[in-house]
Amino acid sequence: MAVDPRLFTLGQSPRRPELLFVASRTEFRESVVRDLTMSARIIGTDWSDLARAGFHRVQNGKISRSALIRLYQRHQTVLNIRNEANVEDGLNQRSFEPLACGAVVLNDDLADLPRCFEPGREILVYRNTDELNDLIHRLQREPDFGARIAVAGRRRILAEHTYQHRVRFMLNDLGLP
Repeated sequence: MAVDPRLFTLGQSPRRPELLFVASRTEFRESVVRDLTMSARIIGTDWSDLARAGFHRVQNGKISRSALIRLYQRHQTVLNIRNEANVEDGLNQRSFEPLACGAVVLNDDLADLPRCFEPGREILVYRNTDELNDLIHRLQREPDFGARIAVAGRRRILAEHTYQHRVRFMLNDLGLP
């Protein structure tokens, strides 16, 4: 996983304090979202039942990459919940792209996370919905805390997690200049 820093950039608009989650629905993801104590903006496929519940602002359907980038640029905080059907320890693009756009990422606790980020300094990690809700409320109460995390996360992305870094790493592994 990596980021194209020419596409995933800081935006010019003020950031919305509303929590953003863009992903297809799975049972696990829906259970986490239903346990949130603050309303969030949820975008992705198959969220019809959640939309009918009315607590969250839900948009069913896929969105373009450019729309996704604009959302990351306009939200202070992005939620990342693993897809239980295909992720055990690894990260996904939501662990990287929002950080490049200057958003704070709330990521579920995954074994590979410390290999890429310093949890609590560059990315925020939760182990259960109580911890997740506590972090969301802290970010609302302490905007400077979130701003520090966002800056550190973006700095790490640009220093180590671009596609250029990945290509350079693979070429070095192959013994090529």
